[in-house]
Amino acid sequence: MLNKCLLVLGCCLSFTVAADTLPFEKYRQLREGMNEAQVLLLAGQPDRESTIALYYTFERIWYYIPEKGRHDPWITTIRFNAAGKVIQIEREKP
Repeated sequence: MLNKCLLVLGCCLSFTVAADTLPFEKYRQLREGMNEAQVLLLAGQPDRESTIALYYTFERIWYYIPEKGRHDPWITTIRFNAAGKVIQIEREKP
């Protein structure tokens, strides 16, 4: 019985916990040189992640994408180097 309750609770949480658009107030606090943990603490989990392989290194990119129909439709892109430091922050309207 307890296992079923935990399973139902876990399912409910997985549907309600999702990344969202990054508010402008938090976007303004992002800085180049921050590490991944600092960005996670400030902005939360990204909606998408990708990795780009370069010659002898790689870069990770985090995307914060708003839900369809939001009044704040800005997409925020944060690029990290192989050491996990922010090297670029972009915000654009699709």
